Amino acid sequence: MKASILAGLPLALALLASPVDARQAYDGSKPLLCSFRTIMQCDELFDCGRVTPGQINLPDFFEVDFGANQLLGVGGNRDGAATPIERVKKYDDRILLQGGDLDAESEQGAMGWSLMIDHQDGQLLLSAISFDFALVAYGSCIEK
Repeated sequence: MKASILAGLPLALALLASPVDARQAYDGSKPLLCSFRTIMQCDELFDCGRVTPGQINLPDFFEVDFGANQLLGVGGNRDGAATPIERVKKYDDRILLQGGDLDAESEQGAMGWSLMIDHQDGQLLLSAISFDFALVAYGSCIEK
């Protein structure tokens, strides 16, 4: 019994140390792979509800490519679709990414978005707005 407890000690110590290592992974120096856990959308009449990525034309997963300054769809109906990152602001504990598409003729219509990623655990928060809808999404990222 004691041997099995001691055998798990290195893993437990590694897990305790992981927030420090994770901070380095989420600082914008390496690409991230992200997915949404919960997405809530409201239309212009304030009819709000939970939606899936496919229902609102978002990818199942997306890559944050800091080097190319873009979000890149991975899987689903948006595989390979690129969205430019127009602004990156680094804070002590988070990275803020922002962008938008003011071309009303685009697939999504004119819209703007902000995406915040926590350095410590990779949790993300996305907000997006247009004249037709607003959405808030929660998810997480891992180092690619």
